[in-house]
Amino acid sequence: LHWADEFTLQAIERLLELTESEPLGIVLLYRSERDVSSWGLGEHVRQRYPHRYVEIELRPLPGEATQVLAQALADAPLPPAVADLIAQRAGGNPLFVTEALRDLVERGVIRRRNGGWELAVAPDQLEVPALVQGILQARLDRLDPAARETIAVAAVIGRRFGMPLLERVLDPATLPAALSELQRLELIVEERRRPHPEYRFRHGLVQEAAYANLTEADRQALHGRVGAALE
Repeated sequence: LHWADEFTLQAIERLLELTESEPLGIVLLYRSERDVSSWGLGEHVRQRYPHRYVEIELRPLPGEATQVLAQALADAPLPPAVADLIAQRAGGNPLFVTEALRDLVERGVIRRRNGGWELAVAPDQLEVPALVQGILQARLDRLDPAARETIAVAAVIGRRFGMPLLERVLDPATLPAALSELQRLELIVEERRRPHPEYRFRHGLVQEAAYANLTEADRQALHGRVGAALE
């Protein structure tokens, strides 16, 4: 809900009243940031419906659990130095672990060998960005021009985007290959194919990183192109 607009939040607030009279369960997920409107909705629920409200706080993973997650995601034994560094930098954020592993593989820092992973660089050259946004930014920077332009346009459109609108804004000849590349890298996910393909960003932070990568002039230009295509 931290990405929701005011009208969505107002609609949910009206729905809350039904929990008093109907067998209705509502699950709300949002970041614990007090300066966004979703926090106010949470406060409203806590005060108005304390008899129906249950809060589950997702705390950061402990260091050992982060290492276990890294080993599980790698699907093969990781060098101890890699698992340790990821756990140190992740701050208990599971998404960081996932993106850090993908970044190390894409950069060729680790490689598969004899059923496991091995360091392909000297231990003192092993580096992992400190923030998940930095990892995502590095992955986006390595995209080929067509894929980079496609994900930029998608970031302007929104969390979900369909082929008809993309084809009005981008070159239809290069679009299929770019979308396949973005799916292969697990940056976007295909949600359906009929009546026309529709996609979404695998995680909202991927969209945020792609949008943040645009200059102000590029944002204005892309918003203009998307707006013209919608018209």
